[in-house]
Order: sequence, then C-alpha cells, then structure tokens
Amino acid sequence: MDVALKTVSNKAGERGAIVGGCTFVGRWLISWMTWELSGKVSINFKDPSSLRILTKCLLHHDFNLTVEIPEDRLVPTLPLRLNYIIWIEDLMLSIDKRDNIIGLDIGTGVCAIYPLLGVIKNKWKMIGTETDQRNFDLAQRNVTQNNLQHLITISKNPTDTLVEYLFTENSDLMFDFCMCNPPFYSNIEELCESRSVARPEPKNCFTGSLQELITEGGELKFIRKLIAESKTFKDKIR
Repeated sequence: MDVALKTVSNKAGERGAIVGGCTFVGRWLISWMTWELSGKVSINFKDPSSLRILTKCLLHHDFNLTVEIPEDRLVPTLPLRLNYIIWIEDLMLSIDKRDNIIGLDIGTGVCAIYPLLGVIKNKWKMIGTETDQRNFDLAQRNVTQNNLQHLITISKNPTDTLVEYLFTENSDLMFDFCMCNPPFYSNIEELCESRSVARPEPKNCFTGSLQELITEGGELKFIRKLIAESKTFKDKIR
C-alpha cells in the first residue's frame, strides 16, 4: 500500500525523507481508507481528519515523532515542509556550513514542524517563534513530548516585530538561517476571494485557523517587515 507516499516530491524522496512504512501507516489509517476494484488503496484527501491522521502517521513512522495536531489548526503538508528543509540544507552546504547550525523559524505553528524536522533530520538547533498563545502552548508540548527541548526553544513573541524582539531579549543570539511560512491574507474577504475560478479545485482540503492565515497588511506587508528587520540585524542572521 502506497497511500500518500506518492505525493512526496522527487527531491525529498531522493534524500530518503519518507520511505516505506506502509504496514504501520495502514494500521492507523484503516478506518479512513477506501479500496477500489482495481485493488488500489487511497484515502479521502478532501477530509481534514484523514490528512491529520496521515500526517501524524508519517511523522511517527519516518521520524519517530509524536505530534498533536488539533482539529482547528493547520495540517502541514509534509512533502512541502521537507523540501523547504532540504533547500536550506543545500544553502548551508553551498557556504560549507555543516556543523553547529542554528536556525530560526518565524511563526512555527502548533506542530513546530520545521524545528522538529530540522532537528531530527539534520541535528540543527532551532528557535521557533509564535504570537498565538494556543499555538505556543501546543508547540511547546510537541517539542517536550519528543524530548527535544534541549535542541528546540519555542519563544512567545509579545510584540508586533518579527525578529527584533529576540535580539532585544538576548543580544548574543546568532542564527545561520531564518525561515518562515507566512500568513497570506489581510482579511477573511481576501482569503475567500483568493482562488481564481479558472483554477482547478485543489486535491487536498483546506485547513488552518484565521490566526495562521491572516495578518495585518497581508503577505506583502509581512515580507516587507521581514526584509527591513533582516537588514537591521544582518550581522545576527547570516
């Protein structure tokens, strides 16, 4: 059974990100599966519960991670997250940086998915920031229940800055890279109107809370702020 494993991109597959595990995944997903007459087994990718269970299964089997994903929060698309991690691996190799890598994830979310993958896959140290209290609490729990708190710090951001507050609290901080999966929309109307009617329907269902998807000024203002703060702290984030 290869349910969902085919969704992993070639690049992630070549790096051995998600392999095998079909029997294990099958046991957890048995109630979410459908069998076609051809013998093909699949799950309903339009069902957020199916996506949640599948993601938890793959994280557990392939990375030995136990992760809580609440029903009202974003279900991370694992192949895309892995490709982002692999892209950063390549950037680090391009500057011959191989050891003692410290990364920053802005808006880490309930799963703290990038810190968890970066630590398990590459032995990086990570700080994940979060403005939402519930996301912060659950991210901390996901880190702690995997016994990774010595490598991952979840930091509550009480300000409207993105990285500045970290250096205000600790001027000695230094990072090798900064990553982010930013919110895209400025309001609920923009979110609802964002998809062109000419585009085909997505294969996966929509997940995520307003806290994870909406920010003042939308993606453009968010990225402009990140660029401005990055220029200010260019000696702190290599």
